[in-house]
Amino acid sequence: MNQWHVYEYVKAQYMATGQLPHIDEAIEAFPDTDYMLIQEGMAEFRSTIQWGA
Repeated sequence: MNQWHVYEYVKAQYMATGQLPHIDEAIEAFPDTDYMLIQEGMAEFRSTIQWGA
């Protein structure tokens, strides 16, 4: 897995709930993915939603 898988997961969760998932949820969803890649995917999505604000 890479940061783009995490990005898509975060995007899906955000679209379903209107809230960003907590990093612990992402870690649980991607247990074999490096922590830094999870952080990168989450940060990339946050920057996407902030860009349009």
